[in-house]
Formats: sequence, C-alpha cells, structure tokens
Amino acid sequence: MTSESVGAIFLGWLLGVLSPLIVDRIRNRYQEDEIRDGVYSELRELRFTLLVAAYGFQSEFGKLDRSYYQWLIANLETCDINAESAKMLEVVKNIAAKDDSTFALLVGEMRAKPGVGLNVRKYRMPYFDSKVGSLGIFDERKIAAMLDVRAQLEMFNEIVDDARMYHRMTYELAGINHQQAVKSANSCYVDLASRAREIVNRA
Repeated sequence: MTSESVGAIFLGWLLGVLSPLIVDRIRNRYQEDEIRDGVYSELRELRFTLLVAAYGFQSEFGKLDRSYYQWLIANLETCDINAESAKMLEVVKNIAAKDDSTFALLVGEMRAKPGVGLNVRKYRMPYFDSKVGSLGIFDERKIAAMLDVRAQLEMFNEIVDDARMYHRMTYELAGINHQQAVKSANSCYVDLASRAREIVNRA
C-alpha cells in the first residue's frame, strides 16, 4: 500500500469522525442565532406594547407634559418601524408641536372621566420563558438585564391584579367605600404607567 493510499484512507476516516461534529456545531450555532433573534424580537415587541400602555395610563390618570412627550418620541423613534408605530409617532409629534394653550387643551381632553376605570391586561414573555435554559448563550450583562425586565413585568402584572380588584369593588360598594375603591383603582393606573415606563427604559 502506497503512502498516498494510506493518506487517503486516513483522510476519509478523519472526515468520517469530524463530519458529525461539524454538523452539530453548525446546527448549534444556527439554533443559538434563532434563540437570540427570538428573544430580542419578543423584547422589542414588549417594549413597544408597554410604551403604548404607558402613554394610555399616563394620559388618562397621570401627568402629561412636554418632557413626557420628549421621552415618548425618543423611544418611538427607536422602535421597529411599522404602520402602528409610525402612526403613533406622527400623532404624538403633532401634539408636542402645538402651542402651549392648544397642548394643554388636547392633554386635558385625554383625561379619564371621574369614576371611569380601565380594562387592564397582563403581559407575558412566553418565548423568553421557554428559553430560560438556553440563556447561557448571552453574556452575563445581557442575562441580568433581561431577567430584570422579566422581574419588572411580573411586578406590573401584580399591580394589574390590584387594579382589577379595586375596579370590581367600584361596582360592589357605595358611598365613601365606593369613592375609596375608585381612588385606589386610579392609584393603580398611575403605578402601572410608572412601571410600564420603567420596563420600556430597561428593555
């Protein structure tokens, strides 16, 4: 057997051994990229959703001033561009550009009527939760940031439970107890606005 034949046999054996490893490495790299894309996509979607929610709560129960609109516009401009985000950006820029008297009038018209509550909802991160075991593909700083967002979202959802409870109580109570339930529900809406804004800042 010539040295060339031996070399060819060895090369064939080596390729046979390495091929599965190479295929697995490529597959794992593809899966890691897919997980990264999925997690980041979900975070971007959550960020925009809570940006809209924060604005809704703030406009009806909190304080809207020009600094809030500056924050809103700055964050909208970094969101993924789609019909919904583009339309919202156009609307808030239009409001922010108004003179002081018109601005105050428009902001006042957004306020919730006394005693009116909101149908609040919870938000989830199902893809992130399903991939918790794969978070090792991210660096520690990013893992900590994502887990922080997840924890903030859980606190948001706990406030949703409180808001729903107080809103339900407004139908069950009368007199001073009814007024207290309305006040407590409104306080929850303000807290939801603040928590949603915090999540947007961290996501």
